[in-house]
Amino acid sequence: MLATEEIQYPLRDFVLVDYGGGSGLLSFLALEAGIGTVIYNDIYDVSCEDARKLGQALHLPLSRIVCGDVDELVSYLRKEKINVNAIVSYDVIEHIYDIKHHFETLGSLPRTFVVVYASSANSKNPLIVRRLRKKQIEAEYITRERTWGHKERDTLEAYFTVRKKIIAAYAPELSPAEIEHLARATRGLRQGDIEKCVDEYRQRGTISYQIADPTNTCRPIYG
Repeated sequence: MLATEEIQYPLRDFVLVDYGGGSGLLSFLALEAGIGTVIYNDIYDVSCEDARKLGQALHLPLSRIVCGDVDELVSYLRKEKINVNAIVSYDVIEHIYDIKHHFETLGSLPRTFVVVYASSANSKNPLIVRRLRKKQIEAEYITRERTWGHKERDTLEAYFTVRKKIIAAYAPELSPAEIEHLARATRGLRQGDIEKCVDEYRQRGTISYQIADPTNTCRPIYG
């Protein structure tokens, strides 16, 4: 594992954070490898509970589970006075809403540590790009059906529809045409930033935010 290849002390003294852990696979592999302290972290409470149950079933119990984003993680580490040696993740970095805030928050921790973030979302691979762009368009405009395995906190509604509802609730004085325009123009933003754009539109009749990618989108509530 890249996170541990240069350490000069026993794995039992190593502290590793599995950021955006999902099913907990990296956490379980770390425990199997003999890492002494593994902290599982995910923004979804459903995933946290799933990982806890999987750990019990695999006889690899997760003793430390932090449910929340990077702010909650850092708060937990400070409260528990834990100094981490490494933070790892897979297929997570492309979902981080505010990269600058993310790394600045991690950088506020008191000691140095290794960060290993890997992803299969390779923007240089045309096959992957085509597949992901198709998924982004579907998420943006198609309301999905509920299927087994759906995370309850993740909306099934088309993200464009969700943004229209956010804008209509926040600015009921706007016309349907204005709401639709703003919903399209704020693609890729989450609720707090959508509402800031609405405030700007109220004052100026336009917004300064520009969509940087032809299909990229995100969950309007959680980012």
